[in-house]
Amino acid sequence: MPEPLLIEVDADRETLLEEPVTLQTLRSLEIYIEPTTTPTGARWQIEMSRERATLPVLDVVAKGTASAAGFWRSQELALGKYRLSVNDPAGSSWLEQEIELETTGPPHQIEIPLIPIKGRVTLGKEPIRAIVSFGTTQGRPEIRLETNDDGELEGYLPREGEWPVELIMGEHDAAAQAIEPVFVEKPRGSEPADVDIELPNTELTGIVVENGAPVAGAGVVVIRYDAAKKRREAMLQTDEEGKFKLRGLSEGMLDLQARSAEKTSAWMRAHLQENLENQPLVLELATKIKVAGQVFSPSGPVAGANLVALPGGTPTGFALSVEAVTAADGTFTLETTADTRWLDVIIVPAGLPIRLDRLTVDKERKTPIILLLGAQGGDLLVAEMPNAPDPKVTLEPLKIIHGATEVDVRWLLKVLGHRRSRLDEQGIALLGLEAGEYSLCRASRGDCTTGFLAAAGQLALVTPSNLGNLESFRQLMETRR
Repeated sequence: MPEPLLIEVDADRETLLEEPVTLQTLRSLEIYIEPTTTPTGARWQIEMSRERATLPVLDVVAKGTASAAGFWRSQELALGKYRLSVNDPAGSSWLEQEIELETTGPPHQIEIPLIPIKGRVTLGKEPIRAIVSFGTTQGRPEIRLETNDDGELEGYLPREGEWPVELIMGEHDAAAQAIEPVFVEKPRGSEPADVDIELPNTELTGIVVENGAPVAGAGVVVIRYDAAKKRREAMLQTDEEGKFKLRGLSEGMLDLQARSAEKTSAWMRAHLQENLENQPLVLELATKIKVAGQVFSPSGPVAGANLVALPGGTPTGFALSVEAVTAADGTFTLETTADTRWLDVIIVPAGLPIRLDRLTVDKERKTPIILLLGAQGGDLLVAEMPNAPDPKVTLEPLKIIHGATEVDVRWLLKVLGHRRSRLDEQGIALLGLEAGEYSLCRASRGDCTTGFLAAAGQLALVTPSNLGNLESFRQLMETRR
C-alpha cells in the first residue's frame, strides 16, 4: 500500500500540485523464521501493518502462513517501514518489530528465542484454573498459557526479563485482570524457569442496577495503580442477577464503573484489604451525556479532526478519556458520564493548529458548541532544568495550562503521536499548537513557567526544578516509535 498523498482542497478554488505524482517501486518482503515452527509444531502466522499518514493507526496490509520451513513471502508492497507480527494459530503473539522494505536485499532472518517456563498460580493458598497472558491482551508480544486443576502451567516465552501479566478467570472468560509483573530469568542448562504467581485473598463484590432493577450482562471495569504508578485494569460481567465478584486483586484503593449499551455508572472508589470481606457495592446505570459541537477553520468546517477529551469535576476526580472524529461538516459528539462537569479537549486536525479547550457540560444545552481553529500555529518546547533531580521534591506529573484547560503532558504526548511531537536535545517539541499563552506547571500548580506562543513562532517552557519527568517522556517516545 503506497503512502497516501495528502492534498488540501478548498471550496470554489483550484488546487495545484507543486510536485508531480510519482509511481513507487513495489517489492515483496521475504522472511525466514527460526525456529521454523511454533513450540507445538504449528506453522507461524504472519501479519504486516503500516501506520496511516493522517492517524496513528496501524492497518494490516499483508498476512499469511509461513511454510513448514519457516519461509514467508508477501505480495508486492510499497517500499518503506512496516510493523511485522509473528503469531501462532492459538492467538499468541511471539514477535512484533519494525522492518524496512528496501529496493534490494536478501530475505530477512527472524529468530525467536524459546525460554522454557513452569510454575503455579494460587489465590491465597488455593490453586486456580486460569488463562495466564504474558504481555497482556492489549500488548505485544502476548503468550497465553492455561493452568490445570492444580494451578500448574508450563510453556515457552520469547524472552527473559520482566513481563506484564493478565489473568483470565471464570467461565466464558468472564473476568480478566492485570496483576503485578513477573520476572523470568533463564536458568543454566535445560531446566525451565520457575514462574509462580501468588494472588492475595481479596474479594470485590457488587451489583449493577438501573432504576433499582438488577442488570444482567453489564460490563464492569476496575482500575487501580500499583506502587510504581502503573495502571492495572480488570474487566468482568454481571451474572443473571446483576451481581459481580472479582477475587485476587491487590490490596489498596481502586476505581470501578459499570457499562451497558448507551449507559454507564459514575466512577466509584473502594478500598480492598486481604482476608476482609467488603460490603457489596451498588453501581447505578444512567444515560450518558452527549456534548455536541462543530469545528471550523478560516476556510470553513474541518473534517476528520480527532478530539480526545478527559472528563473533569467528577466526585472521585477519576475519569477515562473519550474520543470523537469530526464528520464532513465538522460536527462531532462526545459522550461522557452523567456526573461530568467539564471536558478538557485536545483537538488534532490535519494541517491546522492543535487546540486545547475546556468545554462546560450543560445538560440543557440545545445548540452545538462552536470551536474555531486558527490558520497557523507555533511549536512549544517542554523541558526541565538540566541539573540533577532534586531528591527533596516529590515527583509530580507536569501539566500544560492554556486558558481554563489543564492537560497532563504525558497524556498529551500519547494523543499527538510522533507526527505532532518530536524528541529534541533540550526537551520535547509539541508541533503546531494554536497561538496563545501557555504555562508549564507541576500537577499541584507549583513551579510554573509561563510564556506566549506566537503564530509561526516558538516558545520554550522550562520548569525551575528537575523532577525527572523529561526522562520518562523520552522513554515514552522511544517506545512509541
